[in-house]
Amino acid sequence: MITIKELAQELNVSEQALRSWCKRNEIKKTTKGKTTSYFLDDNAVESIRSYYTSQRKRNTTNTQRKHNESDHALDVLQAQITEKDKQISALTSQVQSLIADAATEREKERNERQAILSQLFSLQADNKELQTELNKYKAIADSKQTVVEVEPKEKAPAEDQTQPKEPASTPEPEQKELAEDPSPQKLSFFQRLFRKRSE
Repeated sequence: MITIKELAQELNVSEQALRSWCKRNEIKKTTKGKTTSYFLDDNAVESIRSYYTSQRKRNTTNTQRKHNESDHALDVLQAQITEKDKQISALTSQVQSLIADAATEREKERNERQAILSQLFSLQADNKELQTELNKYKAIADSKQTVVEVEPKEKAPAEDQTQPKEPASTPEPEQKELAEDPSPQKLSFFQRLFRKRSE
């Protein structure tokens, strides 16, 4: 015969668990002296040992299965993490490439803007020079126009002198006396000229 306490220590289970098992399996208590408790015979002890041994095996199997499931889940997660790391690395490379392309594009646009501004400033400078030259030519043209307008008035007498002589008209009888001794104040330009040549 063995007591609940002794068997509990042997199987490394609690006394309450053994009492519950005995109650479920209708093991009757035995009275020894003044103590009434479960005094287990060999058959009861063997049954209890067999039960807890199988229970431990089931627990071990369940634990192993859980461990295997956990290991499988860990492997799956590790594979997913590895795949995600690859995706992250690829995306990081794409982002870096896009950043580099954007920087290159910005540099290109900045150079183009600078070239356009340089052309604009050059055209403005050329336009300013052309405007200055145009103003000079306008001033020269205006001065020549003024000279052209003034010269005909100053050379008018000379042009009159260069005109061909008209034949002297024969004075009529009434004008004969004037033609013979005209007053210098009353003579025309052609009469004075003709008179000088005839003298």
